[in-house]
Amino acid sequence: MLPEFVYITRFAVKAGGHGGNRRTRQMAELFAELGVRLANISPYAGGGEFNSDSVLFSPDRDFDSLYGFNGHIASQLSTDRSLAEAVASSAIKGAVVDDPVFFPHTMRVFAEKGIPVVSVIHNIEAFLPRSMEVKPQWDVLQEEVRTAMSSGLCVTIAREDAWLLRNMGVECYNFPYFPSADVEAQLAGIRISRRKSEKKFCLCMGTAFNPPTLFGMKRLVENWPGLTGGQLPLVLAGYGVERFFIQENMPASVIVAGGVDDEKLGSLLSECIACVLHQDVGAGALTKIPELLRAGIPVVASQHAARSYGGCAGVYEYQDLVELPQVLAQVMQKQSAPTPLARADKKQLLCNVAEVLGIKSKHHSRQ
Repeated sequence: MLPEFVYITRFAVKAGGHGGNRRTRQMAELFAELGVRLANISPYAGGGEFNSDSVLFSPDRDFDSLYGFNGHIASQLSTDRSLAEAVASSAIKGAVVDDPVFFPHTMRVFAEKGIPVVSVIHNIEAFLPRSMEVKPQWDVLQEEVRTAMSSGLCVTIAREDAWLLRNMGVECYNFPYFPSADVEAQLAGIRISRRKSEKKFCLCMGTAFNPPTLFGMKRLVENWPGLTGGQLPLVLAGYGVERFFIQENMPASVIVAGGVDDEKLGSLLSECIACVLHQDVGAGALTKIPELLRAGIPVVASQHAARSYGGCAGVYEYQDLVELPQVLAQVMQKQSAPTPLARADKKQLLCNVAEVLGIKSKHHSRQ
């Protein structure tokens, strides 16, 4: 049975999750203060015929052969269709929906029933190209803007997403990611370890199943020996890395760690000189950068990868890879302290959400 005020997400919500899971957990806990309850949508997962003209979804059940990556598969669409049927016969009074473009049928039922919706935008999917073709990205962007316009409020991680959607007439509240208390405790341990550790390599970490991350990693690896003279090791770590990068084919200065457990990742973070994040396309590193900064790790990033954190203390930006040696030299001359993170007003966000959903809130009225 779905709660009267419900939080719907396609992500698993668990302590210590990574990436979107962490952000989802943070938002679910925040909105629980208003009585918005996380829905268990696993009972609605299942089969069903694939029928969608959206470029976001692929008919492949396990692997997206269209792009050669794990993609947005038919199972998500069938879950959405089953959930929409349940919503149609429910007594829901208001909903918060994570990445609503992945719930097109459910969002349509909310609109038909006049149920108010707050949308949480982790990334604008059009900023996460699964190929280098431009037209599909325009198609996705149109879908996303239409979906966002059906929401009473959109909560974004990235300030650029809020800028774009506001220009399209969408009401937005920018609420950047910040580490939760348990994640902050892990980062504090890394900060302490870094005080005594010997630092001899740079770290490049990310999920290689994410096409923009993979494209960026490949370009960085190809250029790394020439940019650093082959003397500075670069360690590649993250889900899927070992699938796309074979150690035998790597330059001598590039080490493939691949997917690592928490203990090994902690060692890499404690012992790296800096974390190098390169993207030419994509949505940036909106959850990774704040965690690295709180761990006291310098972040060397292309301007694209650094979006929303440009000019932030501890982030060293470059516009072109040829600038990388100069930026790395600058990092090596400095000691990085953990960077304080600016936090958006939690009370004001809760007030805004309560007003949209029609919930009586203990917080002050909307300004």
